[in-house]
Amino acid sequence: MRKPSRLYSQNFEDLYLYRLFAHVDNGFYVDGGAWHPTRDSVTAIFYEQGWSGVNIDGLHEAIEMFRQERPRDINLCLGLVENLSITSVNITVLGESPLDCGQHFVSDKLTNIDCVTRFGKYQNRQIAASTLREIIDRYCPASGVDFLKLDIEGGEFKALTGLELETLSDKRKPRVILLEATLPDTRLSAPHRSICRRHLSENGYSHLFFDGLNDYFCRTDLHEDFRDKMLPPNVFDHFPVLPGPVWEEIARHEECKIQLADRSEAARKAHHDWSDAMEKISLLEQDNTNLLQKLDYLQNKIIALEERLRKFQQLPDDDYCISQKRENDLPNLTQGQARLATAVRRLRSIARSPSA
Repeated sequence: MRKPSRLYSQNFEDLYLYRLFAHVDNGFYVDGGAWHPTRDSVTAIFYEQGWSGVNIDGLHEAIEMFRQERPRDINLCLGLVENLSITSVNITVLGESPLDCGQHFVSDKLTNIDCVTRFGKYQNRQIAASTLREIIDRYCPASGVDFLKLDIEGGEFKALTGLELETLSDKRKPRVILLEATLPDTRLSAPHRSICRRHLSENGYSHLFFDGLNDYFCRTDLHEDFRDKMLPPNVFDHFPVLPGPVWEEIARHEECKIQLADRSEAARKAHHDWSDAMEKISLLEQDNTNLLQKLDYLQNKIIALEERLRKFQQLPDDDYCISQKRENDLPNLTQGQARLATAVRRLRSIARSPSA
């Protein structure tokens, strides 16, 4: 794997996992309680570098996002249960917008009073259910599962039971398992924490690390190699070790910079267009001035022609030559006057048109 340019997880989970699997180029993960393709995601940096896996969540809205943004992954809207005889579960989705809150529980975990008191709004849904063993048997590649992450709001032990570690071959057992170990939004240990630890210990896993939010376990045969890598984020990680929410703020800042640059470019283009328009207006005004000058010239010419015609018509008729010349020239003068009048009308129309 390349060194990631940023982190997505809320508590450095992806940093710890990166240290363990930096040497793996095309790994496989299973994410129970995936919720969002990037926000607080433990798997996003791995997907960006060619990994793939299975994302599981009880919110169909979340899974639809995964289907759009993670086409290489298997994305399942399911509840994780302890055995295949359970084909569906009822869940309570908390908050007005499930994708904003991200918390949903199996319905027997909270009373309606709890839901209203904590979140104001909630909704009950029924979703399909399956076991981790069924999912791994169906989707796991021959290389096995590099890590399994479970953040399912108290349902972690039932999910582990459904993995059937007792009969799962060593090759298919996840190398690392991380479980949310505290009650939601608190530092208090979750009731399932001790029983999960005992269950994993009995099935070939050793406790590796507690990061304040999650317990990390690894297969016992890997413990010696992995334990020295589970240190707090530090300068020797050699890249910005900021948690996901900070990166989100940075991303919003960068997006604002891009928008500002786009608007500056639009303003520059508008100013350029305005300058071009003013130059065209100046040229049109000059053309209009020239047309008005030509109009004045033609009007003066018409006046002179009319005066000449008037004098010509006033000549006495007793002179045969003059009379004959008047008869010959009068139509020409009249036609010339009419053509000049037409030209004047056209120039006036051009001079007054909006394009001018």
